[in-house]
Amino acid sequence: MMPIKILLVEDSPTQAAISKHDLEAIGPQIEVQIVHTAAEAMIRFRRYNMALDLMILDLTLPDGSGLDICRAVKADGQTRAIPIVIFSMEALSTHRQSAYAAGADHYISKGATGGTTLKLVASTLLRKKLRKLPRLGEALITRGFLTIDQLQQALNAQEAQPLLLGQLLVEKGYITQPQLQEVLEMQQRGEI
Repeated sequence: MMPIKILLVEDSPTQAAISKHDLEAIGPQIEVQIVHTAAEAMIRFRRYNMALDLMILDLTLPDGSGLDICRAVKADGQTRAIPIVIFSMEALSTHRQSAYAAGADHYISKGATGGTTLKLVASTLLRKKLRKLPRLGEALITRGFLTIDQLQQALNAQEAQPLLLGQLLVEKGYITQPQLQEVLEMQQRGEI
């Protein structure tokens, strides 16, 4: 199965790394590509426009505005269905109104709960595609690498230890890194 591709346009390397980590935690097939400028975003968009599942745009970029990118995506008949989330420090209602007028699907202000909200909105927007993907735990059980009891113990431990499920299963010794890699590769090829 093809990965779910998110284009993250964020000029802050720190914020980009945090957002990438949060978004990739949604599921094993999530692939986040980061660009830091409007120019890079437009180049990447033109190259991958039909393959993108979600765009997350900072409002203020060193060489332009996320709104310009949003308008370009929404103006193209082939790409207007790509969901766009504006994720910005700008919290004024005029910024929100401008974003929605440009065609944004959601506007999230960065801040104390911004990252959690972004993850929730992204998973909601990608829900249909995520449902089609086999669950990692189910795939590991199907391959005989993991028992249901081990999966339940790992899921319970995951609540106290915010790691990706695969990382946690390896750390707990329930599966090996090669087993995890094998199942993830099989999922990517659509074999399970």
